[in-house]
Amino acid sequence: MSAIILNSSFLLSNSEAEVFVVTGGGTGIGAALAISLARRNQPVLIIGRRENLLRQTAAKASGIEY
Repeated sequence: MSAIILNSSFLLSNSEAEVFVVTGGGTGIGAALAISLARRNQPVLIIGRRENLLRQTAAKASGIEY
């Protein structure tokens, strides 16, 4: 299992912030949900089995295409 957190700066500025946890965030619906939340500046923890796919999802959420 691997995990990546997106929009962590939001957490630092808001101690009561909620974090969205998305399992299966490397592909399919999980990736789409993680990208959608991250692009809305929500803190997201994406979890999945394949780190390379999680990194691709994180890059897409940040506007960087592989």
